[in-house]
Amino acid sequence: MWLAVCVCITNGCNMAFSLAWDNVVMVHALTKRTDLNDRAARVLADDPREDGRVPVEMFLGQERVWIKRANLLGPIPDVAALETSPYSRLP
Repeated sequence: MWLAVCVCITNGCNMAFSLAWDNVVMVHALTKRTDLNDRAARVLADDPREDGRVPVEMFLGQERVWIKRANLLGPIPDVAALETSPYSRLP
């Protein structure tokens, strides 16, 4: 299975949680690259750039992009979370 397990307590969108290499996240609320919204991605680095963008690799197409932390939901804690909002929007 492609989903990495993150051991943490989650609270919905959990933007307060930091991201780590290989965490799985969901992209949302992009205005210019709307084609990436509601898609899963894998975090490629532990620390964001100075502008706050996080490097991710999209699961579909393996495109690598830098996305603001505010536009990443997660980390997705486990497979069961995919049944709940907001992750249930993933295709």
